[in-house]
Amino acid sequence: MYLSMTWPKLPNKRHGVCGHIYEIIDYYLLLKRKYSVKILIGEQLLYDYELVIRDKYNLSDQEVSEIINDTTFVDRPKILIGNNILFVDGLLKTNFQNGGVKLMFKNIFTFRCSPRSDHENLHYKNVTLLQDNRAYSDDNDVAIQYVKKIYFDKLKPISSSPDVALIYGTGNCRLLDIQTIIEISKQYNFEKYLLVTDVDMDISSSVVDVIKPPVRDIFNKFGTYIYTPTQKSFDCSSRLIAECAFFGKHVIYHDITQEYLTIDTGLKVRMNDVANGIDCISLSEHDNIFNILDEKL
Repeated sequence: MYLSMTWPKLPNKRHGVCGHIYEIIDYYLLLKRKYSVKILIGEQLLYDYELVIRDKYNLSDQEVSEIINDTTFVDRPKILIGNNILFVDGLLKTNFQNGGVKLMFKNIFTFRCSPRSDHENLHYKNVTLLQDNRAYSDDNDVAIQYVKKIYFDKLKPISSSPDVALIYGTGNCRLLDIQTIIEISKQYNFEKYLLVTDVDMDISSSVVDVIKPPVRDIFNKFGTYIYTPTQKSFDCSSRLIAECAFFGKHVIYHDITQEYLTIDTGLKVRMNDVANGIDCISLSEHDNIFNILDEKL
């Protein structure tokens, strides 16, 4: 079985180091306990894959080598043929069907990730949709209820929590203008602000440090995450706020109103789950994905 994420048609659009990469690795580490699992990365990487894995996870050299050896890199293939595959980002229609990618598999599994990419009128056969029905108002009649989770037990422990606030401002969906960043830095009272962005920014502020992703050892570099709205007004299953809860970091929801949460139901569900304890979003050997896969495979 392969684990993957879809890729955009345009070569200038790339995932980079994002939560979907970690979702793939999380589920690889879990599912390999029972199945033969491989990873497919369908775009050219602009970062050190092994370094990202070692920085994030508490794994042995052998485990890291197994992940590397089990990963296939192909830059935007147009035809995929195999037995079973799971896409963690759910953009079969947006990226693949609209991009002319052919999928020929016995079973295609996909996590739902966006309200803008539903699973009606798909050209692909044998698709099994796993989605959190609390966050979506459509596809409920064809979806299997499933909450996407994180393999917390495999994450590398942290050792510090400085008086630094993290601001995530990457260009794909969290781009912030300089004025907004300055206003945030003045609104709160932190010693420093760490702005992570892949966009060139010249910010004249002694308290704002700008750094490009991926950021090594990131959870030891801040104590509070200032969460900002996405341009798409939907965050399917925010990994960062869940990891902050796991590591004991604070989260400030900047400009997140109740009105906003009526639109961003993905964020609302994730916030509620985190508030109720992270057990419900923790991957374990008892996860019901094994039952779902066993029934189909």
